[in-house]
Amino acid sequence: MSSLFTPSERAMLANMPENDIVELAAELDVSVPAVIKRVELMEQVIVELARHARVNGLPLSKWDEEDLRDLSPRELTGLARLVGTSATVDDLLKSGKRAYKAYAKRKATSPIPLMVPTLLAPLARYAADQT
Repeated sequence: MSSLFTPSERAMLANMPENDIVELAAELDVSVPAVIKRVELMEQVIVELARHARVNGLPLSKWDEEDLRDLSPRELTGLARLVGTSATVDDLLKSGKRAYKAYAKRKATSPIPLMVPTLLAPLARYAADQT
């Protein structure tokens, strides 16, 4: 599973505040080891984020449109299957806006909506590999 992150994404993870990683892992019930290996922990987070998105949707906003357009058709299809919509950017955004509103209502302090844009590409690759 080490291929989930590109070299530039690995560099981004290296610069991400450790507290943000820990908060996201905790939100997704991923066990955080005493010694954090960022890439390995974030790979576990991606798996749990995919499971979480199947149930709760994937919170997206208009600001995610360009990132969605940068995904391959295979990756878009993977995300669409994950959240139960068609594999178009417009439909993913529509579904994502509904999920975003639901997060705002029930979990205003959840780190998930804030971290999804950063993890969108690796999540899409993971989702595409699962289909």
